[in-house]
Amino acid sequence: MEPISSPQNPKVVAAGRLHRAKHRQSEGKTLLEGPHVVADCVENGAQLERIFALASDDAATLMAASADVPIHSVTEQVLRKLAGTEHPTGPVAVAAVPAPEPFPVAGPVLVMVGIADPGNVGTLIRSAAAFGFAVCSVGGADLWSPKVVRSAAGAHYRSPICVPPPAITDIAQTTVATVSFGGMATIEFDGSVVLYVGSEAHGLPDDIVDAVDRRLTIPMAAGTDSLNAAVAGSIAMFMVANADGTAPSHH
Repeated sequence: MEPISSPQNPKVVAAGRLHRAKHRQSEGKTLLEGPHVVADCVENGAQLERIFALASDDAATLMAASADVPIHSVTEQVLRKLAGTEHPTGPVAVAAVPAPEPFPVAGPVLVMVGIADPGNVGTLIRSAAAFGFAVCSVGGADLWSPKVVRSAAGAHYRSPICVPPPAITDIAQTTVATVSFGGMATIEFDGSVVLYVGSEAHGLPDDIVDAVDRRLTIPMAAGTDSLNAAVAGSIAMFMVANADGTAPSHH
């Protein structure tokens, strides 16, 4: 069968619409790109609808057979349209977005507030999965945009994603315990800590700063201006998880 060469093919158009938030939300689907991302997501429970890949992509063919979903051979031009990148790493899969979990959830939670950069959001989700945090977001980039999913490298299906309550400050509720972390910082929290991270440019809104029980500062060398949100949030999650003793132990 000849590969799909027209960007106007109905299946391609339908998948391409998922680059827009309103279509992801109305259809409950998103796009996964790249062999490792697709494979990792499927391994952790992602439900695929279909896969698009180059005719030469034998691994994608095997993946589609294993997931029992149709695979569509496409040209490089069509793959670029679906992936949204100039040099995509196929395949591209259409996947269902799972329903978010209601708050509260068990264990620590990362709350991203107004973080707009998809790369930062994806990196924070990836770090949250590594350090055992659930994730929710207020404002900022859509957690399920293809750019965020690509940056998270498959972590969306490994870290619980939850819906924050109507009043974001309602979840600023930690039982305080003092823990020393390697002489570098003192963290006051327990295992149900809720960690807020704001954007590098704007930080956290005053109402959240006023509502939280404690503030965590990352010591830095003199003259250092700031860390970006993804780096700061990842370090903070590592510190909290390891001071609490709940960090995953696998390597």
